[in-house]
Amino acid sequence: MENPIMERPGINWGELHSGHITQREILVCVNDEQWQLFRESLRGEALDEKFIRLKYWLRAHRGEYPAKVQVTNYVNALARGGLISPVNKTD
Repeated sequence: MENPIMERPGINWGELHSGHITQREILVCVNDEQWQLFRESLRGEALDEKFIRLKYWLRAHRGEYPAKVQVTNYVNALARGGLISPVNKTD
């Protein structure tokens, strides 16, 4: 299923994707109260707003590994839910 949001200039979900992550990494990194509050605050937001806010989350956490895992897992969930096309890491 093609999603028009993927074609909009400036939205490249691959920018937020950090490649393969393991289930263990996900379980460790998403078990964070701040992340859970942030993630819940994304509910109901438009995809372009989610993209902007997820980018901000990575910047605010200086691209540290737990934030990369959190965001990658979230992007993967959007793809699993059919909201965006499957994403691979882009360099």
